[in-house]
Amino acid sequence: MSFGVGGGVTLHSQLLDVSTPHAASEIPPVWEKVAEETLSSNATDIEFTGLDINTDECYRLFVNFANATGTLYLGYLYVNGDTTDTNYYSDIVQVNATIVSSNRYNDSRTFQLNANERGIVNITIWRDVDGYPRWRSNTNYATGSNVQLQDFSVCKTGTVANITSLTVHAGGANAFKSGTKAILYKVSR
Repeated sequence: MSFGVGGGVTLHSQLLDVSTPHAASEIPPVWEKVAEETLSSNATDIEFTGLDINTDECYRLFVNFANATGTLYLGYLYVNGDTTDTNYYSDIVQVNATIVSSNRYNDSRTFQLNANERGIVNITIWRDVDGYPRWRSNTNYATGSNVQLQDFSVCKTGTVANITSLTVHAGGANAFKSGTKAILYKVSR
């Protein structure tokens, strides 16, 4: 809905005459599901291949995760199979009750998997105008009175011609618990 001057309400269906064909440029973009993966067993990686960010413009990745282990691990996102940590930089702002902290790392850490805990992460992925893959993630993790917030900004140190694959990586073997779900969306016109 759009709210007009004087309190009037205009519905989107009134703004675009749907009775006649329109050019793609006249149709607002929407999020279209590309893939969905629910783990049937514990795993270390969740991979999305066959992507084309030059056509798709950007991606949104939602992960509903649980750590199957008794060890704290970091979650990483890798582009085009590049798993060399020093090819990425990340900045973090973390909130734990009244404590706010921040830091910079020379890796692609994108979220945290606390020992035997669960959480959700929302990641927006772009290839910027100069070709650098970059993303921002917002994570809500831990449970009850331990709930915490993390916000990561990540950028690859080199440019790419396209983003054709994404790998969500748990820092420990089989740390993603069975039932972890990842859904990838793209912009569609």
